[in-house]
Amino acid sequence: MPYSALSDLCIQPTLIAPTEKYQQLVHDSTTELVQPIQCILSALDQRAMALSKCASYDAALRDANVMQQLSSTSAIGYIREAMIYSEQGKQRHVIDISNQALDVVDTKDPDYVTLQRVKKDAEQRDNKRIDFISQLPVDIVITTLIPLFMKKHPSLDACKPCPYLYVSNLWRDRIIQCTSGLDFVIQERNEEDTFPKLIQFAQHTKSLCVRKYSKGTWLRDLLRSNNFCSLHDLSVYGKLYIPLLLVLLTMNHISLQERGC
Repeated sequence: MPYSALSDLCIQPTLIAPTEKYQQLVHDSTTELVQPIQCILSALDQRAMALSKCASYDAALRDANVMQQLSSTSAIGYIREAMIYSEQGKQRHVIDISNQALDVVDTKDPDYVTLQRVKKDAEQRDNKRIDFISQLPVDIVITTLIPLFMKKHPSLDACKPCPYLYVSNLWRDRIIQCTSGLDFVIQERNEEDTFPKLIQFAQHTKSLCVRKYSKGTWLRDLLRSNNFCSLHDLSVYGKLYIPLLLVLLTMNHISLQERGC
């Protein structure tokens, strides 16, 4: 969080040897400092709101960031930034800035509850899924729509979920129908990797590429314990070991390619 000199100026100082006269003067003068900063914050908030309504989002975000620097523990600057992102449909950004704000804003701030509500609303919007595929003719979906977004994911990462497969069962079925099966790649296995997404779609997997394969039973166990009935192409970068080869010999529908690292 950026250091805010102006925000610190508005905090009532701790007095070492206070006297009644000068203690009151320190209090009153500090209070006077708050008023112009509040006016600046209000003006920046209004301008940022107007800028975002004019689609000048970068300029609006600059004002919101200045607000946060002027008063880093106040909710107003974070709420404005969240609203700017919300208008653009960037719900993940709204959630991120809300989480950041909830960590630093005083819980006694009158807008703290607003911050919580902004985050909750963004989470609800982010979880919405529109199943427009079910409203379109099948031929258009398969020949035009699905290739449009799936061409960016020719091979699916076995450790990361592909969001398109989880919109609905119909989306999943249409994607599998369009691609005649799924292509997965294992980039590099860590000890904690169990590949639940690959296992979930094992019966629909037509090709699997394993990079940086090293000695171990995990690949053998993966192939033996799951129904890879549609798997036809297996590429392995690394040395194949006898336990793995024995399993592959029982899977005569697979075309194996052993590649050097």
